[in-house]
Formats: sequence, structure tokens, C-alpha cells
Amino acid sequence: PCWEAGESVSVYDPIAQTSRIFTVSSVNGSSAVITGTISTGDFPISAVYPASAAGQWKGVADCAVNIPRAQTVPLGRNIDPAALVSEAYSESSSTTLVFRNSVSLLKFRSGHEGVDEVSFSLRKDGSSAEYSVRCSSSFDTEEWYYVAVAPDNYGSGASVKSTTASGECYTLYSESALNAERSGLLSLGVLSGGEKSVAYNIQSEGRFTNF
Repeated sequence: PCWEAGESVSVYDPIAQTSRIFTVSSVNGSSAVITGTISTGDFPISAVYPASAAGQWKGVADCAVNIPRAQTVPLGRNIDPAALVSEAYSESSSTTLVFRNSVSLLKFRSGHEGVDEVSFSLRKDGSSAEYSVRCSSSFDTEEWYYVAVAPDNYGSGASVKSTTASGECYTLYSESALNAERSGLLSLGVLSGGEKSVAYNIQSEGRFTNF
């Protein structure tokens, strides 16, 4: 993780059989100190970062991890920090936890001016995994950005739709398998061209006074 003080981490307490919220109290490079309260004793321990990504804990090594489907890139960044989900496990609560990536990253650059949302549809076995990335303003055509997705082999291909603030859409399609490995990175290149369409973009609501 790109640790920042004040962030929260979900830590499972196997004695109380519940999750605890820990807080990042200090950061030193790639290491961080997280503080919170947990049962006394030496036992296996696991954690999910950020805490918002932790779904239902079923046991010390069994947690449903949720990768955000709607991701927002803050100003000055190229990925949503909340999408950088990682997990840690240790046989002993007295040892340092080492967090490892739970996601795969897709790298892309906008080939159209004014794009403020890019949507991804990753297909497998008749179903699809949908992700979207929004930018605080619009995507800089000179910068690379990233979307975090669940690791999987999406054997039926993918489609990517770029949408501008004015409602213009550009969709690219591929039937090639997309193998997104855990902690891996795949480059989709520059998202230029594509099938163009126009989406209605309602700015405000008024009243027609004749009725």
C-alpha cells in the first residue's frame, strides 16, 4: 500500500471472532505503524487494507475482499488509492504483517480530449465484470492512468468506453482473452478511435408552463 497517516485497516481478531478497525498512526517509506485494540495472546492474524475493502470475515484467513467497481482518481494522482486493495496474514500476532496486492492493474491513456470517465467491461463465461474510473477534472492525454480489477482470466475479451463531459462516447472492443494476474500489470495502450455514440447529458430541469 501507499500508506498515509489516518487511513484505516481491518484486522481480524480470531479470539473475539470479529474484525477490528486499526488506524495508520505513522509512515516510514513502505512501512507503517497501525494501532488498535485486539485480544491478548499469540495467535494467527490477518488484515485487509483499506478497511473499506473488507467484506464479511468468515475466519482468520477468510475474508470477502471488495475491489471498488466505481473508482475516482484524485487530483495529482493516477489511480484511486482506495482501489489498491492488499491483504496480510501471519501465523503469529507478534510478527510484522506483510501486505500483498489483491488486485491486478490495467494501464491506459486517453486518446480523446475532455474524457472524464472510462468504463471497462471484462467478459468471462457469459458474464461480465464492470469497472469505471472517473477523474476529478478530465483525463490528461499525456498521462498514464490505472484501474484496479479482480485477478482473473477474462477469456471472452473486453470493451472499454471513454465518455466526455459533453456526452460523447468512444467504445473499443476486443475478443482476445485478457489474463489479469494478481499483482500484475497489463497495458491497454492509448484509448483512441473507437465506435462513437452520444449519450444524453441533462444539465438542469425546467418547467413547461403551458401544462
